Amino acid sequence: MPKPKFISISAFLLLLVLICTACGGPSVGSKEYSQNVAEEFVRLETTFRFDGIPETLEVTSTTSVGNGWQFTIEFDSSHAGYGNRSGQVLAQVITHHTAEVTVEGGLGVTKAIMDDVWDMVHQRIIN
Repeated sequence: MPKPKFISISAFLLLLVLICTACGGPSVGSKEYSQNVAEEFVRLETTFRFDGIPETLEVTSTTSVGNGWQFTIEFDSSHAGYGNRSGQVLAQVITHHTAEVTVEGGLGVTKAIMDDVWDMVHQRIIN
């Protein structure tokens, strides 16, 4: 094989390996990708942002559902209640929360309920 052709093929193969390595993250819809989406959703939700204790955030169970995954994510917060409670008089008491977060392939979070009473997607108490 002529030297210039060998160098061109080698360069192409190296480029292909680099591209494949860069794209090697979890694929959309995979358990790992969906768990990352669910955890980030909880971290950005107003209850956790208001007073969630980051080091207590933990995925405690994972279930395959339809075209996605449901994750149980638990964490503690510094006060009771849900959402942004700015301006409210709050008792300082460590409160444990359990969130059920459903991530559907390609759609992101489709349902998220905290403590069976707080709709995390629509930011309201469930009637």
